[in-house]
Amino acid sequence: MKVSFFLGKGGVGKTTLSLLYAIENKDKKLALVSLDKAHNLKDALIHFSDEDLKHVFIEEVDIEKEIENYLEEKRREIESKFYFFSIYNLDLFFKNLKHAPGIEEEIYLHIIKKKMREYRNCDIIYFDMPPTALSLRILSLPNINLGFIKFLKDIRKKIFERKKVLSQLKEDKVLKRLEKLEIFYLSLDKLIKSSNINIVLNLDPLSFRETNLILKKLKEFNFDFNLIYLIINKVKGKIDINTIINFATKYDCKEITNFIKINPSNIKIQKYLEFT
Repeated sequence: MKVSFFLGKGGVGKTTLSLLYAIENKDKKLALVSLDKAHNLKDALIHFSDEDLKHVFIEEVDIEKEIENYLEEKRREIESKFYFFSIYNLDLFFKNLKHAPGIEEEIYLHIIKKKMREYRNCDIIYFDMPPTALSLRILSLPNINLGFIKFLKDIRKKIFERKKVLSQLKEDKVLKRLEKLEIFYLSLDKLIKSSNINIVLNLDPLSFRETNLILKKLKEFNFDFNLIYLIINKVKGKIDINTIINFATKYDCKEITNFIKINPSNIKIQKYLEFT
């Protein structure tokens, strides 16, 4: 199964483009999953017929519902394992937890893994991602969490060595739990970084600068640039690689310029489509 994420500034046409790519792969069994709360997928669907998309499973995820379900599942898990917590107001705790930093990104990761499992019989899964800032936090979260887990493991090992001397403990349950989390996030990080990332942009300064930021952040978190593609969308007229480099230079987008020079074959140009 091949996985592709579609990222880009709002309005560049990444939702319509993901549908177009799905149509072009008629010999494949595909799933197109929208994770954007703006729900633009329904609007884009009117431009294509049922015949065009008969080989594609299309899903627009209800993010708010998924968040509620995830938190409810965790609440029940805590109550079943630690019954004494039932004396506290867990409903209020989880209501506030919904707005805690990092929770939304964690739940998006949960949704991505869940959808990969649900559509595991497909040849390709396309994820139409939310706005850039949130998408970058989602894709980088496994790597960030691995850093925290390593830090916590180092501390816990020191604590356990002292406790072991005093109480002759043979196993540390906390350390075991941290090791399981480490395996989980290592697997998720590998999964995401082995996927294709399609960055969609238009020939305008805001789009170029946002794409430049995406490339910079993906480089910081050691993503494989051989699996990243820049798709110049809504192009009118004839342009080539040199034209795109000129635009990148004009808008002071060094990351884009370097990317094009190193990965020229990973640049795709999509002509402007007139829909009637």
